[in-house]
Amino acid sequence: MALVRIIDLVVRVIRYLATPEARFLRAGLVTVAVCGALIGAAGVIWLLAQLPALLGTVPAGQ
Repeated sequence: MALVRIIDLVVRVIRYLATPEARFLRAGLVTVAVCGALIGAAGVIWLLAQLPALLGTVPAGQ
């Protein structure tokens, strides 16, 4: 029953986002998604840059 309610809520949100009144909300969601993707990409690049230092500190026997 809870799964049906969650699916119903998701469908209602998608239908609301399709209305013309929700254009600013859609623009805000797109902005948040793009900024999140940029921050995530920067985090992945930073983590990859740290790997040599992290792997260099591991003892050879382990």
